[in-house]
Amino acid sequence: NWALLPGRFARIDAASEREAWAVDGQGAVYRYNGTYWQSVPAPAAADVAVGGGAVYVATRAGELARLQANGSFTTVPGAPTGITRVDVDDQGRPWVIASAGALSRLDGERWTRLPGSARDVSAGSRGGALMVDSERRPMRWNAALGSWTPLLALADAVAAGPDNKPWIVTPQG
Repeated sequence: NWALLPGRFARIDAASEREAWAVDGQGAVYRYNGTYWQSVPAPAAADVAVGGGAVYVATRAGELARLQANGSFTTVPGAPTGITRVDVDDQGRPWVIASAGALSRLDGERWTRLPGSARDVSAGSRGGALMVDSERRPMRWNAALGSWTPLLALADAVAAGPDNKPWIVTPQG
């Protein structure tokens, strides 16, 4: 059964049923505390990501910011610029889409540019990821080959479910 909660959001991400974060149409960031949505002091955001013990926002200024232990967000040094989308894998590593669909991920201390041009990205578990390319084709990351494998569909958005199984939103909604 679906539980209807108050709030209207433009982007949402969840690491578990009790750890969800969202961004509304004005860029305000919210955290679900298990009972209700709580406003969180954060830079105006375009997207939010939670996973692996980390929370990131893609700011409306195109920067990447990470939630610190003291509750404040700080800009991630060395991150790509012009970020529009962010997701986090199960190890807390961000994957971002920047200007013109450029897709990158943080591998420990350095950023790695990945092949392709993306509209959406969902980082999964054990190094897995899914993306929707600029032509609305969902793709699965093949880490062994360092390339994307197309899935037979068209999509506007993608999410990695358990065991990296893809969930998509089609162009028809």
